[in-house]
Amino acid sequence: MSSEEAPVPLPSLADCAATLMAYADGTGALAVGVLIPQGDDVSPAIVRYDPLEGVLTVAEGEELRSVPALDGLGGKVLGPMHLHAFPEFETDVDEGKIIGAIGAMEDLAKTLKTLASYFGTDALASAEFRTKGESEPLEIGASASGDYVVGCGEVEFELPEGWPKA
Repeated sequence: MSSEEAPVPLPSLADCAATLMAYADGTGALAVGVLIPQGDDVSPAIVRYDPLEGVLTVAEGEELRSVPALDGLGGKVLGPMHLHAFPEFETDVDEGKIIGAIGAMEDLAKTLKTLASYFGTDALASAEFRTKGESEPLEIGASASGDYVVGCGEVEFELPEGWPKA
């Protein structure tokens, strides 16, 4: 018997849909998605939920399909997530500033890390959030291991060392 850890089975599309829908409903995200590694010789799956359209898009390799989300396709949420909706963010990409509720970005980043962890140790999760004015949506991404990225349109914001605080 090998001492290696057995791979976590991939969640069903129904459970993935229910989980992404719960995240979007709880945070007010404009869109939310996950990149799910499927092994060394298999392309990762990318699953994205668009609440405005009510559509789940699944990409695997060259294959792309869209499915009406239909209340999570009968799936169940993969685990608990501490979710809050926050007011719109205000961004100044020229100054590299984001203004919003204190702790809002940190909270959203942590919940995205939790979301990613439900899809494996190498999974990634990202979501888009409303901004004031005519700015592009604010996008926050997280890996299950705790790497983060925050951007708006083509601009990626520099994050302080140790952000977000544990």
